[in-house]
Amino acid sequence: MRGSWAAALVLLAGLAGCLADEEPGDGNGTPDPARLDHGPGFDYAAVDSKGLPVPLPLCRPLLGDEGHLHDASPEGLRCNLEMTPDEGRQGNEVTIAVNPKDPRNIVGGAKDYYPADAGDCVWDGVYVTHDGGATAFEDRSFDGSPWRLAQGDVQGFRPNYASQFWCTTDPVAYFDVNGDLYYLLMAYQADPVTGGKTGEDVLPQGGLNDWAFNRAVQIVAISDDGGDTFHTFSPVLEGSYPVAFHDKGWLAASDDGTVHVGWLAFVEGNVYFRSTDGGQTWTDPVLMAPFASVDEETTGVAGGQGTFVDVGPGPEVYYSWAGGSGIALRRSTDRGATWDDARIVMDMVPTEMENGLSPRDRRDLQFPALATDRNPASPLAGAVYFAWQDGRNGDADILFTASLDGGETFMDAVRVDGDRTGAFQFFPAVSVSPGGVVDVTWLDMRSDPGGHRIDQYFAYSLDGGRTWSDALRVRDVVDAGWDPALSHHQNGMVFIGDYIDIDSSWQAAHPVWPDSRSGEVVDVYAATLRRPMFAEGWDAEARAEAEQAIRAQTLG
Repeated sequence: MRGSWAAALVLLAGLAGCLADEEPGDGNGTPDPARLDHGPGFDYAAVDSKGLPVPLPLCRPLLGDEGHLHDASPEGLRCNLEMTPDEGRQGNEVTIAVNPKDPRNIVGGAKDYYPADAGDCVWDGVYVTHDGGATAFEDRSFDGSPWRLAQGDVQGFRPNYASQFWCTTDPVAYFDVNGDLYYLLMAYQADPVTGGKTGEDVLPQGGLNDWAFNRAVQIVAISDDGGDTFHTFSPVLEGSYPVAFHDKGWLAASDDGTVHVGWLAFVEGNVYFRSTDGGQTWTDPVLMAPFASVDEETTGVAGGQGTFVDVGPGPEVYYSWAGGSGIALRRSTDRGATWDDARIVMDMVPTEMENGLSPRDRRDLQFPALATDRNPASPLAGAVYFAWQDGRNGDADILFTASLDGGETFMDAVRVDGDRTGAFQFFPAVSVSPGGVVDVTWLDMRSDPGGHRIDQYFAYSLDGGRTWSDALRVRDVVDAGWDPALSHHQNGMVFIGDYIDIDSSWQAAHPVWPDSRSGEVVDVYAATLRRPMFAEGWDAEARAEAEQAIRAQTLG
């Protein structure tokens, strides 16, 4: 298989018209360090209007009869990789993480609607590859759903802490610097009696498994084999009836193994927890901001949706959310032991999006996505970045800001998407490579003049977000975008999720998104987009040391 997909790379680069005549290097198989920016073994096909290399997707041979799902790819290849298993499985609210020890080990996840396991509820999916997707992603979804027992599937039931709940949702995958995987999932008690998605004759707006929670808990599952197995399911906080609705958690891990988790608990506000023993036990909650109010004596900033947590190259921890009219941020310089006061670091102008679907599917949610430069060797080490959708130009656009002084000050907002059609761009996700390259992906409606169907776009920056590459369409299918009407919530309404995700390796960006290209359900797709490996400003000695490590981490 290694040889077959390597041939696919050659074919793709040849079609692009810019494959090197011979392998670069010293004649002994050693890549020329000067060419490592462009990926060992090939050049980029073209530069964009900014003079930056146009990213090249890493394409694989087709698996089975799937050519119609990749009809914009070179013949016989797929440049988007489906994560969701077959058997009618579908997912939204996606996540992705790339192992820093081995970029071929990629773990995806989603709020997965597989009825054989979860009845009329949802149960988080886990999708794993150790060859960068050369072969199909393996289904490593947790087998502890109590719906299996309810359906008599005793043999297929493997209990974990979440098994006492009927549903799990809102997954987040995160690799630490040692290659340990942390997977956050929100488990909640649903209605085991009616089990209905629509709640017909029970509730007018949805089934009990969506609206009448009576227990909820955030759980951190831990794997030391790249997501194949999980040895720990650690509850962060469990509530009893009546419980505040715990929503959209996020997590990160410091270089010393301290794990950080945060989310919005409705009624209380944004909360934070940390573990100093690798995710086995957790501290009591810290209230980062009260929900839907302003407490002048404490934070001075309202709590709100869109919690993100990330870490710096040392003891720095950053906790952010959509705090009323802007991006709210709190910082810790002692791995979460203490925090500074909350403040608004950037204004956000609300968006008003209409796409012809139900009110719930008007994507007005503005979750400011957070990422940091965690590599101490990077010339931008310690930088803090935000991407968000913003309505200041009259439609929904993707804006970006950066702090190069550890969150003290932020530059003026820069527009990333480059669209001039007035179409909506929304749900941005941001990540940073070990080389300091900033990668941003988002959902985009520019391909559909009717403003209904959704596409996937990407851009990167080599200078900390001051300037950006031209926006690149990511999906490898000829259409006007995927139909969001085929994506649904567990209560039966149209729902595409509340966010997407991206992660970065030295050599590539790895976006993940929901996609209904099959015309039947919404599946989870990912891509590997090769772009320059180093941000501007690398010290020659540090870069040479990094190049040695990169040679051992080829995506092939």
